[in-house]
Amino acid sequence: MEHCGICNNDFEGTLVAHLSSAHPKGNPSGTKVEWWVIPLLISVVALAGLISYLIISVGPKLTSVD
Repeated sequence: MEHCGICNNDFEGTLVAHLSSAHPKGNPSGTKVEWWVIPLLISVVALAGLISYLIISVGPKLTSVD
């Protein structure tokens, strides 16, 4: 007997056979993402891109060459 950590059941045979046939489809553990997580991730990535752009484009102009 093998144990599947995803659906928390015991099964016969290989893990590949279990995952392809008898494994429950969808989200068996019932985990869900809160509604505000996706916009937060998009905002963080956009902010990181904006900061990178500003550092690359404006950064060299801030140094003074005598």
